[in-house]
Amino acid sequence: MSELNIIKSKYKIICIGVMIFCITMVGCTRKKEKTAEDWTQDKIMANTVFSGENWGNSIVENKKNIFYIKSDGKIVRFNKQNKKKKVIVKLKENKEDEHIGSLTLYGSTLYYLYDNLLYQCDFNGQHKKLIVYGENIKNVPEEYAKYIYGVHMEHKQMYLLLQGGYVGRFNPKTNEIKIIAEDVDGDNYFYQGSLYYMNSYDFTIYKKNLKTLKQNKVRSPQTLQRLGISNGQINGILKIQNKLYYSYSGDGVPSKLNFYCENGKDQEKMSENMKKLQGMISDDDSVIYSSYSKNKPILKIYDIKTKQEKEMKLPSDFFCIIQVVDGHLLYQTIKAGEIRDTYSKIKLR
Repeated sequence: MSELNIIKSKYKIICIGVMIFCITMVGCTRKKEKTAEDWTQDKIMANTVFSGENWGNSIVENKKNIFYIKSDGKIVRFNKQNKKKKVIVKLKENKEDEHIGSLTLYGSTLYYLYDNLLYQCDFNGQHKKLIVYGENIKNVPEEYAKYIYGVHMEHKQMYLLLQGGYVGRFNPKTNEIKIIAEDVDGDNYFYQGSLYYMNSYDFTIYKKNLKTLKQNKVRSPQTLQRLGISNGQINGILKIQNKLYYSYSGDGVPSKLNFYCENGKDQEKMSENMKKLQGMISDDDSVIYSSYSKNKPILKIYDIKTKQEKEMKLPSDFFCIIQVVDGHLLYQTIKAGEIRDTYSKIKLR
């Protein structure tokens, strides 16, 4: 064989090798694309007693993972980095269709509540432990309060939200609960060593010191009256970037959102020409709430830093907003007077 033919043969072998390598890489890439998973395609169980993110929900997240309860009772962990899903816990089917189930994250522990049973496990669903069955909680003020609506961890202390709006500090070793607040029926947040909350009737923000258990009214219609606002009422509390805000309204003034200051020198951050600012949630530096334009539901997103606002259309069956997870808004819909038992989703960013 001549030297020229040898060179040609070597060139062909090299070309064939390069082609095989390219085909293999394309195949691998396509394979990876096929195995990438999307948590937003799953049907996530709606928690019918959702009382704010303080107390968990059927979907929670940290920097690396999203955890959620599917409508079939499976708890799934979704890794945001590699886009992989894994079923870590399988719950028993809820035959009563109560849909009272929530998740709470604290450190490296996942707490999950389902059918009045509170468990904990690690992020792989291992080291599972039953903490308490609601019926076994001691020192509850009423028998009907032996139903757990949510769990919150604050400085290694466990707090439970019970039916009837009771909030108590719970001791897992003795099953005893110390009630610290009653009729917690509105927005509520743990903030700087205290529980700030509203009830169902007097448009007032209460502050309960977690150490001394001393309670004060910190903002109320009387507060607004001193500012010259007649028929004023506090409509909601919101925590944005670990700072506390509240909304209020009154006769002849637009609804406003104020930054709460302990010294009473609150700062106005937002003014909206609507009757009430309610059902607000936060996402980074933004306030998110729903409104109506020409009798059609719309979503408003207001950045309190840039003071820029944008709107998005909502579907006609929209009922209420729930929370933002991984840049997606979770909300509930209603059909023929019945609220659907799974969350719907809209991508915000």
